[in-house]
Amino acid sequence: MMILMERILLIKHQYEVTTLHVEGEGTWNVDTTTGEVTFTPDPGVTKDPTAVHYIVSDKDGNKSNPAIIDVRFPENRKTYYY
Repeated sequence: MMILMERILLIKHQYEVTTLHVEGEGTWNVDTTTGEVTFTPDPGVTKDPTAVHYIVSDKDGNKSNPAIIDVRFPENRKTYYY
């Protein structure tokens, strides 16, 4: 079965959420209009964030199997303070 994405949600424990803050790492956000997922690191964080799970669903509510978003920063990246 193919799912035409209508919605994307992050998974926190057993809950489906659009915002997920990981203490000491940063915040993941889902733009509910575009489906774009962004990660904003907490100030001073230089390590790679923990991978997060997500699902997508179609307009009928059919859900995909969970998948993973895993972000890796370049070794030589600079630390930015906000």
